[in-house]
Amino acid sequence: MEASFLPPKHLTGFGSDKLIGYYAIDKKLSIKILSSLGKEEASFGVFPSEYKNFIYRFEAGGLVVDKYKNIYQMNVSSPEIYKYNKEGKLIKIFDNYSKRFRYLQKDLSDDPISIINETKNLKDISLAERLFLLNEKTLLIKLRHKNNFGILLLNLEGKLLHEHEFELKDNLVCAKNNYLIFIKNQQVAKDSIYVNPILIIYKLK
Repeated sequence: MEASFLPPKHLTGFGSDKLIGYYAIDKKLSIKILSSLGKEEASFGVFPSEYKNFIYRFEAGGLVVDKYKNIYQMNVSSPEIYKYNKEGKLIKIFDNYSKRFRYLQKDLSDDPISIINETKNLKDISLAERLFLLNEKTLLIKLRHKNNFGILLLNLEGKLLHEHEFELKDNLVCAKNNYLIFIKNQQVAKDSIYVNPILIIYKLK
């Protein structure tokens, strides 16, 4: 890898010989197209300024690329999706489809001591936690709410494929090629220190 390469929040392939990453470094947010060795070739991206510190601090959101090299970016602050073409030009912003999503009312501060206290009050908000390319035609948004998770399915033009958000108790960790992989924690027995979680795999038809 290039000596200048720094690991992004999210990294995925971009065609046969490039990479693309979602970066939050030195409080600067950007999407970067990289060579196969990690050298920066282009930088772009649209980010909501009202949640800049929140996005910078939290490892969530997502970045995926379809077979046409269109780029889809989601920030932790909202399940809105920013769609770019392969040159990095913004094409469309998909609206927020979740009626259950609870937004952060005020961005986190820059002061490290204040942030410690502010993060304690984040338990009641929702997070746009992961974005997956479920198959060639479908995006999957994973949301984390206070007491459970939510899933939204939409096509590559932003149209919902199911009218309602799916509510889930188990944690979705991967979605690809129409497979959904969840982690389910087992109840710990009284005489046991730790019990391995269970992986549950579903295939969508």
